[in-house]
Parts: sequence; C-alpha cells; structure tokens
Amino acid sequence: MQNNVRLKLIDEVDKDKRALIFSEISKYEKKSAKYQKSANDLYVKVNEIQFKKPSNAKSLKNGANLNDTSIFSIEAVSSYSEENPFPTEFELPDGIIYRIQLGVYNKPVEYDYFGGIQPITAELIQDNKITKYFAGIFTHFDKADFSLRKVKEMGFKEAFLVAFYNNKKIPVDRAKELEKSE
Repeated sequence: MQNNVRLKLIDEVDKDKRALIFSEISKYEKKSAKYQKSANDLYVKVNEIQFKKPSNAKSLKNGANLNDTSIFSIEAVSSYSEENPFPTEFELPDGIIYRIQLGVYNKPVEYDYFGGIQPITAELIQDNKITKYFAGIFTHFDKADFSLRKVKEMGFKEAFLVAFYNNKKIPVDRAKELEKSE
C-alpha cells in the first residue's frame, strides 16, 4: 500500500496534495517501524530459547575451549598446494563462529592467491561451478574484525565477516548479541 502512495507522490504536482501524500507516507512509516520493532523483539525472544548455549561447550582438537578460540594467521607464504589443497569438506565447531569470506569465484584460484592467510576453506556451490573461500575461525567478533582489517590491508577489499551458530549461518549482528549474552 505504501508503494502505491509513493507512486502517487511522483505524479502529483500540486503542493498541498503532495503535503497530504507525504503525511500519509509518514503515517505508514511510523506504523511500519512499530511493527518492525515488535517483530525484532519476538525474533530475539524466539532465538534466546532456540540458541541457548549448551552447558558443555565443545572443545577443538587441541583442547582449547571454544570460548576463547581464534584460529587465524598470515604467514610469509601459502601453505596450500596441489598436495595440500583448500579443504572443501569442513564442519565448524558448535557455538558462535565468525569467519572471513574472502570472495566468491567462478573458477578455482591458485593456491597462493590469498598469500599466507590460513586456514582457508573452500565451499563449492551451484553444482561445483562457483567457489566461496573463507578464512579463519573466531569465537569473538573483536578478533574476527581485527583479522578482517588485516585481510583488507592485503588487498582483499571485498572481504567481509560471516557468522554461524552450530554450523548454521546467522546474521553477524545476531551472533554479536548471542556473544554478549554468554
């Protein structure tokens, strides 16, 4: 309905009628904001129930508790090669995990394309025609964000953070909320 009113505004030349249309749009926007706030509040409540942290936080293979894990480094050269390719079958640990999405490519990149960034994983999508590359595993947003800045300094300006909860992708803002509530 609001879009129909906006279309009327485009065609209207009379100032008084335009003012009335603006007023109508303003009412719709206020109503919309009210409904959005209610929806956001419900989303938070539902996810607080759904995403309760298990009492026994899982550990990584090296025994480090997931509450303080960052697996990321930038070495002088790539550790990936024909003999040591980017992993494509990769399961994240349970809990909140942040990763850096380096890019999406329609052809495989050379093993040294990302320099010495590690670890890197590749996710094959659309019948293996497209590959998403991810770097790092972080349980804290601040560490992930700091590492993202380093990656961008290396020239990967389009890189960004993605978040997962128990291996399911969630919005980064939601992961930050969950992290604060732990």
